[in-house]
Amino acid sequence: GSLLPGDRLPPERALTNMMGVSRSSVREAIMKLECLGFVSQRQGEGTFVRSATAGPITDMMQELIKDDDFIFDLMEIRAVLETWGAAEAADQAAEEDIAAMQACLEDMRRARGEGPMGHELNFRLHFLISTASRNRFLAHMMNCISTWVKQVTQKVYSDLYDDREIYSKLLAQHTAIVDAITR
Repeated sequence: GSLLPGDRLPPERALTNMMGVSRSSVREAIMKLECLGFVSQRQGEGTFVRSATAGPITDMMQELIKDDDFIFDLMEIRAVLETWGAAEAADQAAEEDIAAMQACLEDMRRARGEGPMGHELNFRLHFLISTASRNRFLAHMMNCISTWVKQVTQKVYSDLYDDREIYSKLLAQHTAIVDAITR
């Protein structure tokens, strides 16, 4: 639950130590994950997490996102999923989930004072919340939606994250969400 699409898995040797299994077991697991489309191996570079939403659906969504009505539909679904996910995270989150969310908030605070903030930290926090729900389907759905929400954000709110006042409000809202999940 802590690796995002594009992130590199630890090397096989580290995975064997982390999991307490043989190297052949790790290799077999990675091959199965690759067959299922969850990871891809790059010669000389390592094994990387793949998006579960890659492929034809992405192409279809690329066309739909051009429609303003679809953008509103997407944001409505996002609100429903994120609200439910936060409620589930409040029930299911482990201490390490809370610590990761708090660390992300701290990174957001630090970014506020260092220049252009972008929206990657915002999406990371939402991903952490969805994975803390312990609902794997929700985590994949939020990853899927975040890809398109990023595009919408860039299209509609291109300067949103560079406005210090707006960013401070967003940070306060995100802090309140994490505080509620923690309580």
